[in-house]
Amino acid sequence: MYDIALISQESQQENKEAYLENHKKFSEQSSLKTDYLSSDCHQQKNQQWMHKSSSLTQIYPSLDDNLTCISQTSSVISVKEPKIPIETNKKIKKRKNHAHRNLKTAVSRKQIEMKCQTEKRPEKSTGQLLHYLHEKDVKIPIPSIETIIQQEALLSEQILSYSNYQYYMHNLIGYLMGSLKDSFMAQMYINHFSQLYSNLQKSKLIVCPQQYSFSIKIQPQKKIQKTLIIDLDETLVHCNEFSCLKSDFFIPLVYGDKSFQVGISIRPHAQQFLRNMAKVYEIIVFTASNPDYANKIIDYLDPEQNLVSYRLFRDDCIQISNNCHIKDLRILNRNMQDIVLVDNSAYSFAFQIDNGIPIIPYLDNKNDKELLHLENYLHYVNQFDDVRSQNNKMFNLKIVQNCISIAEAIKCLAASISK
Repeated sequence: MYDIALISQESQQENKEAYLENHKKFSEQSSLKTDYLSSDCHQQKNQQWMHKSSSLTQIYPSLDDNLTCISQTSSVISVKEPKIPIETNKKIKKRKNHAHRNLKTAVSRKQIEMKCQTEKRPEKSTGQLLHYLHEKDVKIPIPSIETIIQQEALLSEQILSYSNYQYYMHNLIGYLMGSLKDSFMAQMYINHFSQLYSNLQKSKLIVCPQQYSFSIKIQPQKKIQKTLIIDLDETLVHCNEFSCLKSDFFIPLVYGDKSFQVGISIRPHAQQFLRNMAKVYEIIVFTASNPDYANKIIDYLDPEQNLVSYRLFRDDCIQISNNCHIKDLRILNRNMQDIVLVDNSAYSFAFQIDNGIPIIPYLDNKNDKELLHLENYLHYVNQFDDVRSQNNKMFNLKIVQNCISIAEAIKCLAASISK
């Protein structure tokens, strides 16, 4: 009985020790697994945060850099930088010093080469050196404000004088010599110049009357400025004789017992031209047409009636024949040196050729730019005390009038323009 009991106690003691040992091993393994799982979970979280931060910068590249840096560093803040071994650190420092030494040698070689080049240059003599030192001591004069203003005024005058040569005579010679190429405009200029030459020749036979009277329609000037007299038909507008041509507007006309709708085509830039010129000139429309016809057109061009100061019509002209109406500028009661007359017919300024500015007639060319060129010239001539002297230099109408042929006139014009 005793042996059996003793054996049973020993077996129970062994089982208990085995159980404790197994429990200890199990606890150790479980602790290892939890550590491993926790570290793995932490790495997965870090990867997720890094992926989120990188995707955020891709979607919003304009975000502040500080915000993206905070999101990245906060996810890996527990990660420590790896320590570099001492031997590796020494190798890195050695390579840096070697690169720096090579840079120094390269710079020093470059300096030596530059020094050799400078030594090969011929030495300056004592006189040259003294002259050089004397030049260094010379003070460069600074231009005054008055000088700068004068230079700017001369420059602007040169620019204006260059732009005004784009008008009429320059274009005529350009089309004749082939420097300007536009078959339609070339034909227009050649036809008009032949008519201009013919009218100027006939004007020599017209005697200017000694007596004249001021027009009661024109009042004394309230503001001192130059006067721009401009024609209406074929200069600012064209009356379409054929209904097939396109018109900008229509006006009613009564002839006898019948009424007609007449189409009017406005020259390109006409209204812009009047607006710009009204700022610097006193504008008077002087036409050889009847008032009933002309007033409707002027009202369309100047609906508020603040651009055109006065209107003169056929009864204000001097009629020589059915097709010849002269516009005597003396009736305006203005200083003749302040008047310019723009007209497609040279008969109009037969009495005052120096005041005349020719213009080719307008038919139906929507690419016409004559008024733009004319505007440049009028701005240019407005700055002179006497517009007639500049007209003589620009158009040479008296020279054309005294030539015995068109060929001679063109030759004289080409010579004057080349100067």
